[in-house]
Amino acid sequence: MRARQQAGELHRSAIVFEMSTTISVAAVVAPPATPRLENIAANAWNADQEWFQAWDNRSFTAKFPRAFASYTSTAPSGNRCRSADNPRCVPAHDSPTKATDGFIRYDAMPDNRWTNAGSTNPTDSLGVDFGAARPVNEVKIYLYDDGATVRAPASYEVQYLSAGAWRSVPDPIQSPATPAPNGPNEVRFSTVTTSQLRVVFTPQPGRYVGVTELESWYPRQPPVRLVNKNSGLELGIAGAAPDFGAAVTQQTTDGSLGHQWQLEPAEGGFYKIVNRNSGLCLGITNASKTAGATALQWGDILAADHLWTLVDAGGGYTLLQNKNSGLVLGITNASTTAGAVALQWTDNGTEDHLWQLIPVPQ
Repeated sequence: MRARQQAGELHRSAIVFEMSTTISVAAVVAPPATPRLENIAANAWNADQEWFQAWDNRSFTAKFPRAFASYTSTAPSGNRCRSADNPRCVPAHDSPTKATDGFIRYDAMPDNRWTNAGSTNPTDSLGVDFGAARPVNEVKIYLYDDGATVRAPASYEVQYLSAGAWRSVPDPIQSPATPAPNGPNEVRFSTVTTSQLRVVFTPQPGRYVGVTELESWYPRQPPVRLVNKNSGLELGIAGAAPDFGAAVTQQTTDGSLGHQWQLEPAEGGFYKIVNRNSGLCLGITNASKTAGATALQWGDILAADHLWTLVDAGGGYTLLQNKNSGLVLGITNASTTAGAVALQWTDNGTEDHLWQLIPVPQ
């Protein structure tokens, strides 16, 4: 300690001790990755087609996933108008497809809901046909309530189709416990694999029920690398191009998104094979059915050449068979060279037709 005299006052400086301490800590542990969920009930395409059909009597075949209901109100719920056409208006109707279009709206107009208004049934159901067996363990129901005749139901139950019969989902946990109007109602349950799911509603006495959106959630399956048995190279897009029509080739492993593919289940047990870099589908040039036609990537236009069957070939390998042509994916001249173009060919047993699907860690 040192003392000093300044202006007749005694000031004392503080004693400062500096200490250095090393404390050992455990290694950093990263939290487990949150799985990416996928709403396997959504299908905006069907709702759009219903809208166009109302304008010009266009016919269309509803694609999967496909919403259905035990009863749907047949009375118009107002008008749908498009001011660009002077305006032109058509009657608006409630529809199951509007409850799986990916939009959540609680407004009376624009209409975006299914209701059972007018039904005399003690219960009614709204459901979705996935078109193929899908795992699912969560449902969200966004109930529509107009404060008058369409009200939150007294209760509801989630069911799944199994061996031709409807069964209650196992171990359901409903939140909130009482159906909530104009908000999400969530049901979690032990995973079931089913092609169809439905929600059975018991209305309040003298009232009807409505839903603006029905969602079915499940962790999205990890993307895969498609490794050719003959060459040991993996399927990718030439130059990692994001463009429609870019060639599909075999390439040396580099860990890029252009070498990763998401297998999206589609109707009838087929899959869409979607490139993670571009978001485009694996298809065949000009949707050709000819052996030797080359593979490319293209936007999802619901074409049959974008659909593939995964055929187990044994030994951990798979044949990728095109729905449109019935031919399998292979490599030009069974080449083992990086950059060789993928094509479709008759299944003649060669190893360039065999692919190993290796999950990409997420």
